[in-house]
Amino acid sequence: MSLQDLEEWAGKSAKEIVEDALTPKELLEFLWEFVCKDELYDIVHEICHNEGYVDWERVKEDADDQKYQEWKERDID
Repeated sequence: MSLQDLEEWAGKSAKEIVEDALTPKELLEFLWEFVCKDELYDIVHEICHNEGYVDWERVKEDADDQKYQEWKERDID
């Protein structure tokens, strides 16, 4: 039996089947089981960025890098 067979039998998508069967706490536990650390960082980073988080150290580093590149590419005559 395939996932598609199960979805057709239930009349729902796999996502809906799982959401309907699990409590919010169980859904979070399900998420933690399937998300690796690299993916977790990306997910948390995107959420925090969308909420307004700014990595000021990264902003400063980028500005410093830009200044260095401009200095490096200046005309030395």
